[in-house]
Amino acid sequence: MRVLLKYVNRLFNRRFFIKIIFAFFFIAVLAGASLAQDQIHQQLPQADTTSGWQLVFSNPRYFIVGLQYFPENTVYAVASNKSILILMRSYNGGISWDTLSTPIPTGDVTFTSVMTGYSSSDDPRMKFIWKTTDGGNSWQPHDRPSIASGRIAFADKDTGIVFGSGQMARTTNAGETWKEINWITDLVITDASFSNSKVGYAVGDAISVGSNPYAGWCQKTTDGGATWKFIYTGIPADINCCEVLDEKTVVVACNSYFVGRTTDGGNTWDSTRLVSRKTDFLGMSFANKAHGIIVGDDDNQGINPHGIIYVTTDTAKTWQKQYAPKEATFTSVLMIDDNIAIITGDGGKIYRTINGGNFSSVAQHTIDFHVQTFPNPNTGIVTIQYQLPSPQAVAFSFYNIQGVTVGDMNLGLQEIGTHQTIFDGSNLANGMYYFHLTTPQDSFTGSFTIQK
Repeated sequence: MRVLLKYVNRLFNRRFFIKIIFAFFFIAVLAGASLAQDQIHQQLPQADTTSGWQLVFSNPRYFIVGLQYFPENTVYAVASNKSILILMRSYNGGISWDTLSTPIPTGDVTFTSVMTGYSSSDDPRMKFIWKTTDGGNSWQPHDRPSIASGRIAFADKDTGIVFGSGQMARTTNAGETWKEINWITDLVITDASFSNSKVGYAVGDAISVGSNPYAGWCQKTTDGGATWKFIYTGIPADINCCEVLDEKTVVVACNSYFVGRTTDGGNTWDSTRLVSRKTDFLGMSFANKAHGIIVGDDDNQGINPHGIIYVTTDTAKTWQKQYAPKEATFTSVLMIDDNIAIITGDGGKIYRTINGGNFSSVAQHTIDFHVQTFPNPNTGIVTIQYQLPSPQAVAFSFYNIQGVTVGDMNLGLQEIGTHQTIFDGSNLANGMYYFHLTTPQDSFTGSFTIQK
């Protein structure tokens, strides 16, 4: 969950959230009441008819800034709400979300396992590295390095770094103690990523170094962050985020038009200008070495700015623009595999795809079936209402988020007009399910949620 607060820092002139005024325990009391009220604002999942992404969470009080995935379908996200950081958690791969009642210290957040996570703090009375060992339900202060308000990245469960402008500290004992290490003064670090316990890269704003022209900079470590070597990228833009795919392959995304990469450990870099206008790429994630997604916003010269999504399937050699939900900004992205991915957007929204974000049949059908599903969510019995513009043979198939078929209906020839069919999924587990309505002329894909 590297650089969870990158976009927020940009909004606040690269400073972390407003310092918490009250003591931590008092905030927990206030936040608990606020969280209960916030649950009212969560929206039901609904299909996006212009892309392959589906809205699964929406809370206008939240600003969601990060995602991190672990086996067993556990996903973490961090949201801000009135200067309080809140941990959000999903146990079903991002379909439904819970908010934890205990707020977390203001700063960056990263998890090294499902239960163990770390947070920095910008509050002078709480300026520790905080740690949770119960999945974020409680946080305890650990060591107090001078850079405790910086961002955090871990190479493995024991070795990690916390970094900020001109400072860096390192732990080799799972956050129990942190030791400051040498660093190039005043370099603004925006992201860091490790390929293994030894090799990692850190990136930041564009500067001029020696005779080298203005360019986004990169640092490389081969000893788990103990020492770092400066690398010149030649990419003429601030670098917002990086993804280390292996020891030699690194992909970076910038705040002005560009995406870049190296395949030889930083010796040479190539860059691609994806758009003609100023763009801020804010999040990047790869499912594997070849398949990745970047998200951000297209400023569009201040007129109707909109969120953008680009996809690569050849290790960032080429990128294709993907039709995106209608949001002004996308702040982060997480790829779980080649098909399932999650993005966060304006207004506390979370979108999810099960087809890599490609166009869904909802967006491509030519017949308007006027489909409605109710109740939604339901306890396993769902009614699907639809209209036929002419007599047609109708069939339904039902499947889960993995694409496994859980039911079929062949309804035969039906007359013009409105029809209803009932699907009994009472034997199915809680979660989101999809249905596919097909006729000889067209098809439609919709969804519903079982919540017993």
